[in-house]
Amino acid sequence: VVRSGSELNKGKEFDLLTHASLFSFSPLDSTDNTGLIAYISSDDYLKVSSSTGTELWESNDYFGGSEAAFYAKEEGPEEEIAPLYIQKRIINTSGGEIIVAQNDGLRALKRFRKFTNSRIAAFTWNGFALQESWRTTDQSGYLADFAIADADNDGEDELVMAITFKHETILNKARSTVVIYELD
Repeated sequence: VVRSGSELNKGKEFDLLTHASLFSFSPLDSTDNTGLIAYISSDDYLKVSSSTGTELWESNDYFGGSEAAFYAKEEGPEEEIAPLYIQKRIINTSGGEIIVAQNDGLRALKRFRKFTNSRIAAFTWNGFALQESWRTTDQSGYLADFAIADADNDGEDELVMAITFKHETILNKARSTVVIYELD
């Protein structure tokens, strides 16, 4: 689906890789038009694969990172079901970049994740690897979601980030905010 003005229209069709999540993949602009796909893997690495599924590149750092999860089925008496974490979106810009969330923190446990720092990073495909174009300053908190939108009604799009600083506990109330960056 692509946006054309205020309407959504059918975009170019392509097959989704079997190991890519519906929530966190994006076609890449490439000079040779080979149908490359960027995605965040289930173990939180940013990867690039060809349309046939051949992995071409993998990040050294974690990307994405989600605290939102669901269970695909109920546990049996002797069966432990791991949660399925809903990965962060990848957004394409009009300039050919992809924009990706990066949450840092605890991800070692299957049933509990807690992220304490976050940022957004933009990448372009240079023919061999994703090359970082820019990144936001670090935020002290979990990046719950982000979008590119005209947040201040000035006719120009901004980067809008929803950040959770504190989770609700018995002793504390939750704290969150919206952070907006002008895109130059």
